[in-house]
Amino acid sequence: MTATALSVRQPWAWGIIYGSKDVENRTWWTRYRGLLLIHAGKRCDEYAMKHGFNAEERPGRFYTSQWWFPAGQARSQCGGIVGRVELVDCIQNSRSAWAEPGLWHWILQNPEPLPFRPLPGRLGLWQAPA
Repeated sequence: MTATALSVRQPWAWGIIYGSKDVENRTWWTRYRGLLLIHAGKRCDEYAMKHGFNAEERPGRFYTSQWWFPAGQARSQCGGIVGRVELVDCIQNSRSAWAEPGLWHWILQNPEPLPFRPLPGRLGLWQAPA
């Protein structure tokens, strides 16, 4: 049995599961709707890890306000499944503070942490062992 998964760099994967990140920005649209495992990629977004991020204070493309996530936990949970969400829509005009202009906004709801499970990631939507 498998489940649909999406790889996301840390600390964004942490923000989806434990924070308020309700939109994942992508350059491509998907027709998939339903449960989606969130895989924290092996590589981190070093800028966000260093400077922190917060959707409420966005001076530009990067989020430069206070840390609101445990950097050690986000860094230690790379290269595996960290949780699951429900992908409910894929639009280009989300009003979420996390939505980046010009990209597809994957609307996420009901985040649920799962025990960290090491697993290689992939590009795009992929099937992970359940």
